[in-house]
Amino acid sequence: MNLVGEWGACLARALAEAGVRNVVVSPGSRSTPFLLACAAHPELTLHVVIDERAAAFFALGRARVEDRPVALLCTSGTAAANYLPAVIEADESGLPLVVVTADRPAHLLHCGANQTIEQLSLFTGRTRFTADLGEPRPTESAFRGLRRTVTRAVHAASGATPGPVHLDARVDKPLEPGPAVTPEDFAAEAAAESVRRRAPIRSARSVRVPPADALDRIARALARSSRPVIVAGPQLPRAGAVRDGVFDLARRGRIPLLAEATSQLRFAGARRDGVPLFDAFALAYRCPSGREALRPDLILQIGAYPISRGYEELLRSAPVERFVLAPHGWPDPVGDAAEVVVADLGPTVAALLERLKPVHRDEAFLSRLEAADAALHGIIEGVLGEEPFGEAAVANAVVRSLPPGATLAVGNSLPVRELSLVCPGALGDVTVVSQRGVSGIDGLVAGAAGAASAAGASGTPTLLYLGDVSFLHDVGGLMAARGIESPFVVVVSNNDGGRIFEQLPVAAADIPRGALELFTTPHGLSFGPAAELYGHRYAEVTDAGALRAAIDRGLSRPGCTVIEAKIPQSSASRELDSLTRGAEEALASLLPAMEGPRS
Repeated sequence: MNLVGEWGACLARALAEAGVRNVVVSPGSRSTPFLLACAAHPELTLHVVIDERAAAFFALGRARVEDRPVALLCTSGTAAANYLPAVIEADESGLPLVVVTADRPAHLLHCGANQTIEQLSLFTGRTRFTADLGEPRPTESAFRGLRRTVTRAVHAASGATPGPVHLDARVDKPLEPGPAVTPEDFAAEAAAESVRRRAPIRSARSVRVPPADALDRIARALARSSRPVIVAGPQLPRAGAVRDGVFDLARRGRIPLLAEATSQLRFAGARRDGVPLFDAFALAYRCPSGREALRPDLILQIGAYPISRGYEELLRSAPVERFVLAPHGWPDPVGDAAEVVVADLGPTVAALLERLKPVHRDEAFLSRLEAADAALHGIIEGVLGEEPFGEAAVANAVVRSLPPGATLAVGNSLPVRELSLVCPGALGDVTVVSQRGVSGIDGLVAGAAGAASAAGASGTPTLLYLGDVSFLHDVGGLMAARGIESPFVVVVSNNDGGRIFEQLPVAAADIPRGALELFTTPHGLSFGPAAELYGHRYAEVTDAGALRAAIDRGLSRPGCTVIEAKIPQSSASRELDSLTRGAEEALASLLPAMEGPRS
């Protein structure tokens, strides 16, 4: 091949040798040699997504499920700028993303050349590794350098602190690969062949091992604690590999587990048998009686910082000794953790288990948690039976409808909170995909489509549960779902706007009449035409029975089904008021009658 063809082939081959298997591409001219090379490589699968923003979140969805690096490829100019929200999410979530941006030659910068911007600094501060690959040169050292740099980038993306990397690939015209004609082409062919004959560069994935002295301190603290709890916040699906260790820690240490919906530790089926559980903590700690009578004396936080308002209220009401185990970052926004251990959770939990010793626990505290959990789940069932079809009923129906092993992608704002508030773990056995790195509503449909394309390779169905504003924000993500062959159901909870703002202080603030709509943004839309535009099936439902029936139909057929659950505008806030009133009354009457100290 000519120089540009050999250069593109070397880049594609290096991606594959380093472990990349999926490349998400968007159309463009400057990326021509790299796109054609990736398409020709037998170990690379291409996913074409027209919009770069949707493409980036589609890639993140695959990376979440597969736990291996996914590559992105786009043309020059503003195309790459559309990757920024997903790059930020990948950075904060620790997701392996390899961004390859085709670029124009350096001599065209800062002179008004078409579709030319300074691309190398687009993701400054957000990447684990950034490199300018330079323009193609017909020397063996240049091809070796290209291969080495790509390998290093993929290693950095999936290393001890996974995250995004950026490779800027400059190329001049002609962009199309073709037969070798010039002396430069023949030199490039010889150089590329020499590099091809060399064995692939191997790079082992690093493991961050926890320091022994930190684990000794945590083990001693657990031993002296009479009322410890484990609180599990958002984690990536790969955390499923360590959940058995967490369950063993809870069983053997007699430590109640308070697991949020996105922790991979809540909807885990029979694996939770014998584990002391307190699934209703998000509701209990919203209540003064719950915070008073159910206060632990030690918290072992696993994963990202929990999003439950009840948990925040618990920490705000009085200090609790707290230790944090996290795979990356520093998840302690409160700033009062006794110790933060940043290391791979698998070896960390295993090492902590080895240090666990027989201990005495406060039996009255354990009994109070068990009784409160049962009582509060009764309150939740009562509200579900008494209130009109609303947000809680949608969340409950979604979890109940999923078969074991399914993938549940959940949107931000209300949906992710409703799952933890009203859905006990016994309802399902699923893997939960969430976008909690920066908690944005960007790309939720495209991200779930990417997760579905990865999970569906084994025939596993995927359901996305999100709100109407999030759906409208990424309605173009439905285009990315067109090629999915496994069942992919999108449940949109349509309460005509962002109703989480009705639960925030702004709703009670002294603001002008009608100003709250600046936040809730009612739209008055129905989503059938959007589903039709992209060729997907559609159903509208107005009660829980119809929703479950529609989900069952969607999960029984390949491809995408959009289900619009129409609920009253303020159902979530009304349900929350009913839940907290009922919970406070139940806890206030139940707990004083029980023996044992409260604090």
